[in-house]
Amino acid sequence: MKKVTTLLEFLSDRSLRYFTSAEIYDRGVMYYHAGRVQIEHLNEQEVICTVFGSTPYDVELTLETDRLRSRCNCPHSAQGYFCKHMIAAALAARNHIGGSGRVTYPALLKCGLLPANLHGRIILSV
Repeated sequence: MKKVTTLLEFLSDRSLRYFTSAEIYDRGVMYYHAGRVQIEHLNEQEVICTVFGSTPYDVELTLETDRLRSRCNCPHSAQGYFCKHMIAAALAARNHIGGSGRVTYPALLKCGLLPANLHGRIILSV
């Protein structure tokens, strides 16, 4: 098994989808595309963000050895779950770092953020 050496390696769609449910993932995508993420600090090992939901939430994603440590001060995360704010922060960090990978967002269509006639034809890169 290859050792993970940068935070970016944890931020693939496959990894992020593994951490949470499809519903939470889609909601995080919506937050990201709505511009609700403000990156406070970012390097190859850590991202610290403020994600603006019903209130501002503090999110930290940190690479520790070869695992991802995540923290958010929202109620969902307090119950031990990977939340939509973490997904939004991860996508913003990946985009800022210049992460590659093709990403499709069915959540954009469901929320009216992508015209129905373009569904299935657009692949967004973040």
